[in-house]
Amino acid sequence: MAGAITGLLVLGTFVIPSTYGPKREPVSAGREGTEPRIVSSKELDLGSATLSGRVYDERGAPLEGATVSLAGSGFWPARSVRSGVAGRFHWTKIPAGIYELRVSKGPLVAPALDGLILDPGAKRAFGVQLVPGWTVAGRVLDLQTGRPIVDAEITVASGVLGLHTRRTRSDGRGRFELAGVFGNEQSLYFEADGYVTAGPLRQGTSDPEMTVRLGRASTMQGRVVDERGMPVEAALVRAFGERELRAATLGST
Repeated sequence: MAGAITGLLVLGTFVIPSTYGPKREPVSAGREGTEPRIVSSKELDLGSATLSGRVYDERGAPLEGATVSLAGSGFWPARSVRSGVAGRFHWTKIPAGIYELRVSKGPLVAPALDGLILDPGAKRAFGVQLVPGWTVAGRVLDLQTGRPIVDAEITVASGVLGLHTRRTRSDGRGRFELAGVFGNEQSLYFEADGYVTAGPLRQGTSDPEMTVRLGRASTMQGRVVDERGMPVEAALVRAFGERELRAATLGST
């Protein structure tokens, strides 16, 4: 099936690692009237898992150079490996945990696999076929002048938790484009030097190209003193705007 992940991915178990020893037997907390057994950190070593498989393009041919990435309870931000000759990859020493798996190369992508459980010592193998994704595109403009903002950073976060992110920058016309996106809706964040950050903004597959207007950032500085005119350190300073309320803790100088 195009865009599908297949193979030995058996889900449905939930493991709380800290309650299991290396032989996967529950660690007793001690019966009533007896002393609890003290478990060393070495005995509770979670171990690691191994992930391997092959990546194919939309025609079913092995795909070299695809990015296989994981993010979850074992580590975050996401880490990745690339498929090699014949589309194969082999990833060892993955900390045990629950992950979100994504595979992509350029405009080709596969649906994310959520809730991938990698137990200590687990060895999982699978095959994944990529299909063309859709493209997030738009322009970034100055709110006051309407001129393009060059080199703005656009971060695209996928999934409910946004564990996997991709980044691109606006060009000389303020345009940005990021191909190989999968999923009905993405969350976008915009940053540019001298401007107020915007996001998350949503863009879906049926939405037109996005035009984002960033307002110029302002800087406030001053001193906080008490009734005797003495400096007050670590005072809480709040800024109130017409449309939104922002709070920040500033260290006074």
